Amino acid sequence: MALEDAMFGRVGNNCGDGICNVTCGICPTDCGTCTIARPITKCKHPNHFALTFDDGPSTLTESLVHKLNAAGVQATVFIVGNTAAAHPERWRAIKLAYESGHDIGAHTYSHRSMGPSGRIDVNPNITWPMTVDEMRAELVMTDVLVEAVLGVRPRLVRLPYLEWSAQAIQALDTYGYFPVNINVDSYDWRLQDPEATPEAVLAQFIKAFERAKSAGSWISLKHDTQPHSVAAVPTIIDYLKTQKVELVRTCLGLDPYRAPGANPFLNDRIGNKVAVEVSRGRPARWFGRRVEAPRALSCADDACQGLMT
Repeated sequence: MALEDAMFGRVGNNCGDGICNVTCGICPTDCGTCTIARPITKCKHPNHFALTFDDGPSTLTESLVHKLNAAGVQATVFIVGNTAAAHPERWRAIKLAYESGHDIGAHTYSHRSMGPSGRIDVNPNITWPMTVDEMRAELVMTDVLVEAVLGVRPRLVRLPYLEWSAQAIQALDTYGYFPVNINVDSYDWRLQDPEATPEAVLAQFIKAFERAKSAGSWISLKHDTQPHSVAAVPTIIDYLKTQKVELVRTCLGLDPYRAPGANPFLNDRIGNKVAVEVSRGRPARWFGRRVEAPRALSCADDACQGLMT
């Protein structure tokens, strides 16, 4: 309840009270109409190709960044919050990626599925979906970690296991995130010794790309936790260059981070609604920090077009 009070004020309990503390699917009166129906799986512009990497930071993340930098290619790295929290010695790799121009996205805090199963590898006994409050906690905790390391809060979220539900998408939409999935899956994690080689990753990547060519633009998935996958990065980049695609970092036409002073808990479009208690026109306080109350924004520009299709 302390988190609820800090985020939404003590009176944010009922739909219609002007306080968005649920989702656009549950209470559009307070949270506005939902604008996202499903995860984004391709780039905004034709022939754009985005490389993305999941499950870090690992001991291999820094090597990955150096390989990308050497090739002059930028990518998006989706980090798991509790992994980063448990390994502060790996924060250097996150900072290196960010300072090199790569995007840092969130892969939730615990890597628990946001789909109907709610599964999580560390506890196979969990077989039920997360509540909205649990989803919000996963996102906020990861935000706090990334902000502690980089000073920014991510808006791009990779769904664990690529799984989702309508409720999860509505929650992400309401809280100001963009769910980013893929249409080219290397399945690098399936490879086990002795088959786990860079050549095998490249072969699987090529097959996946050939299957997805008709999509016209692409977002791919690899893991910076897999040595054979990180080792395959230079050859994959060389292959993509032969395909004449344009390798890009932020391929959605969206800012990957929240604007300075923006509401840290809600989509910009809800910025004109009450998010916390504000007294006599003074700035709101979120987590005890003084920030200016955000102005209302619209999701009607070109960057948001197509998210409902």
